[in-house]
Amino acid sequence: MPAKVVILSVGDAQYPQDTLGSVITSVREGVASLTSAEVVGAYTIMDDKDADLVASEVSEKVFDAIIVSFVSWHITPYVMRTLKNYRDKPILVWGIGGWTDASGKLIAPAAAAGTTALVPLLKEMGYRYMVLNQKPNEALRLQTVELFLYTVGAVQAVHHSRIGLFGYADMGLFSCSYNKTLAFEKLGVDIEDYSAYDLVHHMASFSDEAVAEAVADIKRKTVFENTIKDETIAKVARLYLVMQGKKNQRGLDAVPSSVFTA
Repeated sequence: MPAKVVILSVGDAQYPQDTLGSVITSVREGVASLTSAEVVGAYTIMDDKDADLVASEVSEKVFDAIIVSFVSWHITPYVMRTLKNYRDKPILVWGIGGWTDASGKLIAPAAAAGTTALVPLLKEMGYRYMVLNQKPNEALRLQTVELFLYTVGAVQAVHHSRIGLFGYADMGLFSCSYNKTLAFEKLGVDIEDYSAYDLVHHMASFSDEAVAEAVADIKRKTVFENTIKDETIAKVARLYLVMQGKKNQRGLDAVPSSVFTA
């Protein structure tokens, strides 16, 4: 799922704003083009006034991650006025490299200096962050940004998932046990437990026609290395139908099971 992202383009008002503005535009357009990103807000912070305004506007957004794009040197407290409220959000600190103009002169507004002023603070305060500093004249490393946002999206998908678990702690094996509270605390996964009896009981409720259709589907999609009796495949089909039915009924994202039917 695409990650909802806020882009904070940060720099300093003393630098030529038209020059920085072109870099800001290219960064925003690049991020918006990624399939892993849903940009819900893009803001510029160059001075104290911007800092107050952006902090207020971002507070009204719902998002999963923040990209702090340094286009020049930046006074750290300005951007921290927003970031201080989002210690739980993953942050990409992205320093944009300089460029060589038509005369061969290197234009380098010290974006990397801005990132090195911010990163130690994020580390000390326990933020979750990734740093991307680009070289002068280097094309935007959008693949790296996309990988970051894919990871954020995957975390959000897990965090909001619901899982149905059949046959918990099968045979009392230690390896089949888990700490439900810890799973919810660390991952946010909502796990619903269903008894093996419930599963086996409902396996008999499906018509022969429905089972035959499921068996045919299994045979179409499966490469068998050994000969398996049709009645065995039919039991697997009934098991699948029960689990699929529960998944649809409860709106589950996954249905693991430690119950085996032979």
